[in-house]
Amino acid sequence: MLSWKAVVIRYSTVPMVSAKAQGTFSSSMGGLPKPDYILTAPRLMEIRSRAKYLCLQWPHIRLQRCIVHVQRQGLRWCRRNPKRTDAKHLRKLFLDLTTVKTSVQREYFVRQVNQWDQRFGHAIRQARRITGGWVFSDLALAAGMIVRSLPDLFHFVDNIEISSSTNPLEGYFSRVKEKYRRHRGLARRYRENYFQWYFYLQPR
Repeated sequence: MLSWKAVVIRYSTVPMVSAKAQGTFSSSMGGLPKPDYILTAPRLMEIRSRAKYLCLQWPHIRLQRCIVHVQRQGLRWCRRNPKRTDAKHLRKLFLDLTTVKTSVQREYFVRQVNQWDQRFGHAIRQARRITGGWVFSDLALAAGMIVRSLPDLFHFVDNIEISSSTNPLEGYFSRVKEKYRRHRGLARRYRENYFQWYFYLQPR
């Protein structure tokens, strides 16, 4: 369940770190109470300047990665039917990601990822530098994403108020847009009231 203690941000809504962008982002987020955590879609953490700016905006905040988006992107990079042993094992890790619910499962998953990285990671990164092919490039991207994501993947295990994915909120706003499109004749001056009443009557 997503609570108002969370801010859900997709990478495209977070500005690059510049004076003008910081001012715009601060003004848009300044009216919100400080959240307990931020739930992000995957590419946000790959853009380091944007991730850094979130930490500047809200110090000591927890960044919860959306495990569904991480899984989806990782499976895309690993392919549906990989032939390589390292890719098969990595794909299995991405498939297991959404099954993690407890601290015991989290510790086992983290251990499996670290073991995979120790066994295959260096060879894949080296092959990527030498060959530059799509296979090793995508495997390196998938491996790098899951390894770097580990510190921010499982905050939801320790706190039931933290959602593991952005799916609930994306589904909510999908319904909002669907209902809004039924009122195509709604005057511009009434739109703000429409959304305010909708969010009040349908809080989740």
